[in-house]
Amino acid sequence: MKKISIIFILTIIAIIFAQESSWQQSETINIQLGVRDKNSNLAEYKATFKVTETTTEKAVETTITVTADQWGFVNFPEDFGVDALKGDYDWTCTVAGKIVTYGKFDFKKTGNMARVLTYKKVK
Repeated sequence: MKKISIIFILTIIAIIFAQESSWQQSETINIQLGVRDKNSNLAEYKATFKVTETTTEKAVETTITVTADQWGFVNFPEDFGVDALKGDYDWTCTVAGKIVTYGKFDFKKTGNMARVLTYKKVK
């Protein structure tokens, strides 16, 4: 009886491990926005990144602390707590109440929900 039970258990274990894996996929587009005090004039500073969807003017912000001449990076939309939707976006980075850098980008959806990212030149 013990021999049959052991064979049964080993058979079940073999079946479990023999099953094919089932895979899922995930993709996302994140825009990395960054700022740096190139001359290291400030020992530490707070950088506030603001991203605005140009049609609706809906804006989201996030603030990070950056040390000396290190790069301070944020990822849109991940670090802003929102989903990136189709649209045109403007962004700014403010330090001590002054806009120190800015830019533009857009998301477009194509076929099967794939997203395309375009950086726009700022004059």
